Amino acid sequence: MGVAERKERERRKRRDDILEVAERLFRSNGYDGVSMSQIGEAAELGAATLYLYFPNKEALHAAVSLRILGRMFASVEPPHNAVEHSPYEKIQKLKDTLYSYYENNKSILLNLFHFQTSSLFRHISPEIKEDLEVLTRPQFESIRDIFQEGIDKGYLKDRNPVALTDIVWGMFSGLIIFEESKKVLNPKKDFMKATFDLAFETFFGGLKNE
Repeated sequence: MGVAERKERERRKRRDDILEVAERLFRSNGYDGVSMSQIGEAAELGAATLYLYFPNKEALHAAVSLRILGRMFASVEPPHNAVEHSPYEKIQKLKDTLYSYYENNKSILLNLFHFQTSSLFRHISPEIKEDLEVLTRPQFESIRDIFQEGIDKGYLKDRNPVALTDIVWGMFSGLIIFEESKKVLNPKKDFMKATFDLAFETFFGGLKNE
């Protein structure tokens, strides 16, 4: 292994280590509860070294968000490839997979969706925005293809599959933000599963060809 290759591997390893630490801190303390100095200290790096990898907290959070989205979409993808299932069964599996990921990643998903709807997200670098598009495009197209298959086979009414995909993602992210915000007023309120099931039932009930 040459010197340049070894240095690049070490750089990637250090960047991954920073992201691991940052995700853990964002997960436990939220975006506003974590500073770059805290991340650097936890990663055992000086401030100057940390800023060589990420110019600000917004860029670091965006990179963490990409990792989270990548894992989530990887967990969503298998149902799309289950050719033995009908389009309706694939939609149900998609719903179950999304909810399962939410159950295991509540706080980090909430932070992610809040960040994506905040003004901070508009200030991330063009490179990270491009990475986000490259990451999400194939998975959104997979969801779109489920709807298109359902329309082509007569399971679903003929509606724009791209718009249907956006609606599903909007339901998922919006319900997480709304349901989690209600817990601030009453921590005992946890109706996410029932609300999520009802939202999908109502949405897809209106799409099904009787």
